[in-house]
Amino acid sequence: MREKKMLTNKEVVKYAESKGFRKAIKVAPVYVRDLPEGSVCVRTREGLEKVLVESEGSLVLCRGVNNNDLWIQKRTKLEKNYKSGEYRNMDDYGKEIVYEFEVNGNRIRRNGGTRYTPKPVVRMVCIIDEPFEVMTSWSEEPLRGEAGDLLVKAGENDYYPLGRKEFDKTYRFIE
Repeated sequence: MREKKMLTNKEVVKYAESKGFRKAIKVAPVYVRDLPEGSVCVRTREGLEKVLVESEGSLVLCRGVNNNDLWIQKRTKLEKNYKSGEYRNMDDYGKEIVYEFEVNGNRIRRNGGTRYTPKPVVRMVCIIDEPFEVMTSWSEEPLRGEAGDLLVKAGENDYYPLGRKEFDKTYRFIE
């Protein structure tokens, strides 16, 4: 059995442009904790991510709709797309908010986070019918999407894959 070809960055963008993008906005909150100063290591969907946090709070650890949906983001980018809210121990789905990461080699587990709600930022999205990979503005390696996942256009030449189930939980089409 032959393995199905994966669309490359240029191919998937061309495919999406020919199929047509649709407008969507993010509606689900994220939960955020400041990362402490030091060498931080976090397991994200993309793998093990290591960063040096030069000043506490300059980088934050974000959690999406699941405890295993973690990513590191600059506070300035977070505040561009989200509004800060109250501190919580449970998310909107009744699950305990948990963060696990390492700082300077020490394993840390923290509960609770500040709830941030998305600002009404329109994203252009397209459902891709084949497996694909795309380069993002934040990763040196291409990220992969499965058949049925979405390609999200976050800005000029700035794309990322988003799983269909995650999209359905966190975004809404607006047209």
